Amino acid sequence: MTRLTPLLALALAGCYDPPVGSPPTTIIESPGINVSPKNKVDLLFMIDNSNSMDAMQTQLRARFQTFFDAFANAASQNKYADLHIGVVTSDFGASGGSQKTNKCDDYGGGQSGKLQALGAKAPAGCVAPVGVPFIEYNFDPAQQQGNNLPASQSLVQTFTCMASVGSEGCGYEHQLESVYAALHNNVDANKGFLRDDARLAIVFLTNEDDGSAPPDSRIYDPTNLTFGPIGTSYRQTMWGVECGAPEMLTPDGPSMGVLHRCDAAPNPAAGGGLGKEFDVTRYISFFTQPKLAGGVKFNPNDVILVGIDAPYDESAGLQVVLASGIDPVTHQYAPCNVQSEQPPRCEPALQHACQNAADPAFFGDAAVRLNKVIGAAKVNKVLSICDNDYTPAMQAIADLLTEPPAGCVPDALPSLTDPDCVVEDWTEPNGSSMPTITEIPRCDHAQAGATCWRVDVKPECAKTSPQSAGVTVDRQGHDAPPDTFVNAHCNAIPSTPTP
Repeated sequence: MTRLTPLLALALAGCYDPPVGSPPTTIIESPGINVSPKNKVDLLFMIDNSNSMDAMQTQLRARFQTFFDAFANAASQNKYADLHIGVVTSDFGASGGSQKTNKCDDYGGGQSGKLQALGAKAPAGCVAPVGVPFIEYNFDPAQQQGNNLPASQSLVQTFTCMASVGSEGCGYEHQLESVYAALHNNVDANKGFLRDDARLAIVFLTNEDDGSAPPDSRIYDPTNLTFGPIGTSYRQTMWGVECGAPEMLTPDGPSMGVLHRCDAAPNPAAGGGLGKEFDVTRYISFFTQPKLAGGVKFNPNDVILVGIDAPYDESAGLQVVLASGIDPVTHQYAPCNVQSEQPPRCEPALQHACQNAADPAFFGDAAVRLNKVIGAAKVNKVLSICDNDYTPAMQAIADLLTEPPAGCVPDALPSLTDPDCVVEDWTEPNGSSMPTITEIPRCDHAQAGATCWRVDVKPECAKTSPQSAGVTVDRQGHDAPPDTFVNAHCNAIPSTPTP
């Protein structure tokens, strides 16, 4: 198999000569295949702490026991997760927020991507993790001397104390920028959380879309009414989401109907577009590119992004309404008299994308920008914030984290007995940005006793591989070299026809 881009591992296209009379078959280089089992997971929860989030935060905390039970069950099968668990909030300040509108400091203010050792509304008597503002917990009984739980608290209790962040943060949520700052900006308080040899999982709990904007955009300046109304969080939709064809920013008044083809609005600084928020390519590149190209991990397959939010449904579209606020009982936007010049004033708001019929306090506005980023990750999942029981959501997240990668091949191989793959050891030396790459031979081509790879049929790959096929690296009973992961690509037939 010829590799044209051995470092960046981009998907490429090629062809082979089919038998005479047969239609041509397209062959692609499969996306990167994660072969390296890693029991280390750096787990970051981004919890929206703006107002209206109380019910959703309470439900999240109520399901922590369910979440950790899955890791305990895995441990009973000798699969021991080694976790770092941290919490950040959506409160990052906002451009122009120094006027304190919507409870915002200026950009980079608020909690600014710092890990929260204790939430702002932690119950009385809560104690922070020992030594660092995040939990260090290994489920292996032989390794628990390194755990940093306070003597007086369990794992669930300590995490609950951290995640009790309250609902008094900035109303112009910067969910993506807060996470980006936490992992990218060398925040002193966060040192030690992110490990090179661990998978990274980020869970976003929020009922609004991301509004991350650079400090020079000034779109949240309450003294500048050219940027729209100041009484709601609608400015972050107005300047960050575009709809229709040709693409136009969402209107600053009622849409008088449904808006379709909505997407994250490109920022002019990123090469064109009308948006005034950070272009989402800032975050997509960070999560999906290898570290050599500016990403957060050497192997992008080690990044898992999960959203508990309100998905954008193209068939339902978006709708902008005029309202005088949210009714505290129904949690729906209260219609107002457009002709009235008396308070409460009428201002545009994004209609909820979902709301729970049994418990209306569970509602959400479509996370167009946020979910575009989440969906770009190699491993991703979006769950509804409008479900008033997060048990299935927490179980689904735990399932992603407790099952180590099995090397599953996402597309069909032309031959299971003669697979055309390149499998490499990537060793990440400490302090170096350039890994050492060693190609591993196929087992039927390797010398006796040498580390080699083969393709096996694996039951655990049934859900993700059309042939239940997975790459196995056989190290002849030896462990992998320290700080090493396996990078694999195979020539395969794509699951969907290539145009």
